[in-house]
Amino acid sequence: MNGAASSSGDGRPSGSVSLADRVAWLDLADRGQDAVFASALPDGPPVVLHATAALIFLVAASGGTLDEVVAGVAEQSGQPVDDIRDDVVGFVDELVTRGLLTRTG
Repeated sequence: MNGAASSSGDGRPSGSVSLADRVAWLDLADRGQDAVFASALPDGPPVVLHATAALIFLVAASGGTLDEVVAGVAEQSGQPVDDIRDDVVGFVDELVTRGLLTRTG
């Protein structure tokens, strides 16, 4: 797991984000619930993510640059990118710390 953050030329964090190895997760959207259960295997505690936290995890787990993740969350939530960037980046970093995502670059 790599939690080191780099910056783009304009000072914004950059790099790629992806699902960490050995992570199990279940999206309950198809069961009418706004929740994702995720855990780093074999010893990670299960984490329950709701609403925006679940959205950020799902977008980031599909992989891409940090800018793409922020843009995807903005598009799906109907929020302006500039208004949510810091919160999305901060939560991605928390998910990296929990071993659920990796961040490189």
